[in-house]
Amino acid sequence: QRYLTITREEVKQAIIETIRRNVKAGYLDPAKLIYGRPNVYRDEKIADRMVVPGLGVASLGHEVVLEIAAYNVGSYLASAPKDGARVVVFEKKLWRDNQDADYEDVVRGLQSPLRQIKSGANYGLGGAAKNLAIILGCDEALITDPNNNVLEGGGENAFSVIDGMLKTPPRNKAILPGTKRALVLEIAGKLGIPTCEEDIPLYEFISAEAAAFSGTWCGFEPLGHL
Repeated sequence: QRYLTITREEVKQAIIETIRRNVKAGYLDPAKLIYGRPNVYRDEKIADRMVVPGLGVASLGHEVVLEIAAYNVGSYLASAPKDGARVVVFEKKLWRDNQDADYEDVVRGLQSPLRQIKSGANYGLGGAAKNLAIILGCDEALITDPNNNVLEGGGENAFSVIDGMLKTPPRNKAILPGTKRALVLEIAGKLGIPTCEEDIPLYEFISAEAAAFSGTWCGFEPLGHL
């Protein structure tokens, strides 16, 4: 069995070094937004210094690889108008009507603990939702659960302001507990803004005083149209 034997601090320093080297080589402009992405995956299965067949989902014997990429990027929701991003609720009817596909399962989020892990597989739902939003002339999608409570955006956590309270879905829901989500809550607390982590019904989110998405790339982006 093979595992990634590296500490959190070592990963942090590797990310910093990746950015430093690319800036020095002229591949990155430090004056612009830089997005760094570490990616861990399992690669070939090695036995006696030879690559051997290793098909199937059992992967503990495969080599573990850490890759780090760094890019200059623009705004994550660059297409959004100045008064806020245009967001569409991702649901079964939209999928069926616009993808010419028979999707019988209700697409209202996934009730799975794996949604709380930043896994490549979890980008499947977010990617499908984001792509459909773009097809419909919007900037991003909003994913809800089977009870029509707000979960998150295609690649961001969701926030709303209701009666002066900054609200976001709780961590025990099928959402990614994002680092920027935690930072927003921390900053709000220091500013004396009341916060609450609880279910947000879609109708309540739509009628909120304000709403926003948070994410590593997008930062804290206001929503203007839903």
